[in-house]
Amino acid sequence: MAYQPGRLPALAWARIMDPAALADHYGDEASLPAETLITITTYLTARAAEQADGQRAQFFAVGIPGAGRWED
Repeated sequence: MAYQPGRLPALAWARIMDPAALADHYGDEASLPAETLITITTYLTARAAEQADGQRAQFFAVGIPGAGRWED
C-alpha cells in the first residue's frame, strides 16, 4: 500500500528512501536511479506530515493522543 506523503513525518520518508533501505524494501529490491531517488524524496519530505496544514496530517506528525475527529 502506498501512503500519501502527509501520512508520515519527513524523517520517516528519509529513512524509507535511503538507498540501503530500498535495496531490501520489505524483502524486495527497490533501488532507484539517483536522480529519481532525489526527486521522489524531495517530493515526499516537502509534503510530509509536519509540513501539511490539515489536522489529520498533524496527528501523524506529532501523534496527538485522543485525536479521533478529522476536520480537514
